[in-house]
Amino acid sequence: MNIIESERKCSNCIRLNCFINKYCSDEWRHFLSEHKITYQVEPGEKIFSKGDQIKGVFTVFSGFIKVYDFDGKSEWIVDLITKENILECRSLGEPENVYSVTAESLSESEITFFPADIFRIVLESNKEMIHFIINLLTAKLKKAEIRYKSFQKMHASGKLIYSINEIIETFGMKKEDETRLNFSLSRKDLAALSATTYETVVRILGDLDEQNHIKIQGKEIRILDLNYFAENTKKLMT
Repeated sequence: MNIIESERKCSNCIRLNCFINKYCSDEWRHFLSEHKITYQVEPGEKIFSKGDQIKGVFTVFSGFIKVYDFDGKSEWIVDLITKENILECRSLGEPENVYSVTAESLSESEITFFPADIFRIVLESNKEMIHFIINLLTAKLKKAEIRYKSFQKMHASGKLIYSINEIIETFGMKKEDETRLNFSLSRKDLAALSATTYETVVRILGDLDEQNHIKIQGKEIRILDLNYFAENTKKLMT
């Protein structure tokens, strides 16, 4: 990762939905600005790897990130992250801990790093940030539990429909064309997200294309029927 000598500060950041802007006082935003490091990350570049020591907190200013685990044979994606979010909530633990997952940039991304001791000082002085972090951790744990239980009873097509809806909700659609995802995962990453195989993903995507729920254009997947994925995800989770 390359360090960016940027004038961008937390105190004048344009990302108004960023949790730091929302829940951190002006005084402490200036303090964070003095200690932050900004990185430019290329597609396919790792931000941290499983087993690396946790030294601080990463947040995403721009770009699309996948967080995944790997057992030597298979990769499975456990989270998708985009702008204005903490990259890995577990990095808020003790500094001597190590990452249990790997974070890799899917696109050109801009990442902000805050040293662990600095971020803890800010947390201790901003109660609203603490409440936000607790709620975020709770929501992610609940989502992971629901996903795990739901996947146990789903067929491959259901897992892929669920995963596509997750991409829609996380990455969103382009404003100029609401059928285009802000970022389309590769077939390999779709397989890792939906806990199935590459070949199965290709087959089911073909079926969804024939049914006019999506339109495959090379590597890109256009979403023609947003309601189909939202409604079927709700059914799959009941």
